[in-house]
Amino acid sequence: MSTSTPDAGRIRVVFPQTEAFEATWAAERWCSERGISVGGAQRGAPRGLLYGDFVIAKWRNLRRDEIAALHGRMTGDPRHGPVIIDICQPPAGHGS
Repeated sequence: MSTSTPDAGRIRVVFPQTEAFEATWAAERWCSERGISVGGAQRGAPRGLLYGDFVIAKWRNLRRDEIAALHGRMTGDPRHGPVIIDICQPPAGHGS
């Protein structure tokens, strides 16, 4: 796993695991440990990310305003890796 801040106020985390689904599981675990909710999986589409306890629909079921309100996205190859998280810094008061 590598972490960087490509833009001010944003975090990028890369999970390079190549075993089947290991990168996805590591990314989901990383999010869970930080209180980040992960959207449903949909082949060939990103997964939405929100700080807090939320149920997030698959990408195809999100409206434009819901996509705009997301704190970040999980992208990449869920089966073979790498999986990439791009997310904003936690909001004030979020205990991550």
